[in-house]
Amino acid sequence: MEEIINGVSTFAKSLDLGQLMGKKTISPRGEVIGKIIEIRANPKNGEMLGILINRGLFKEKLYIDRDYFEKLSSEAIILNVEPFILLKSKKVITSDGEILGKVKSINRVDKTNQIKSLIVKKIFRKQIVIPLNSIKFIENSVVLKDSYNATKNL
Repeated sequence: MEEIINGVSTFAKSLDLGQLMGKKTISPRGEVIGKIIEIRANPKNGEMLGILINRGLFKEKLYIDRDYFEKLSSEAIILNVEPFILLKSKKVITSDGEILGKVKSINRVDKTNQIKSLIVKKIFRKQIVIPLNSIKFIENSVVLKDSYNATKNL
């Protein structure tokens, strides 16, 4: 094979993006987000812009910008953030251990992964809007700070 290069980008140092089709996209915690179904590129210069992910039956597809990629390999793309979409259906718990409900939707800053607030729904109750500054941490569930007054917001 002959190469025509202008710099240090040799064939051996490149990645065949076609190999990524059908491969997994993985969060920093190791959760599989879905499988890559499209690789999107800038039509002017061919630069990779992001990927479209199939998250499974009855789930919306998800486009992820390349700025959220930590590592690309021929086996998967590992992200540098936990996508907001993973919060849907997580339990929301007060600092006292009371379950308020489950995350129904997420309000974000524009189309970024930055969360403004969570919309929480409890069976037979109205929705609750919980601002980001009321959240202590997010792991397997969303835990609220001591200062969040659950009775005031129900």
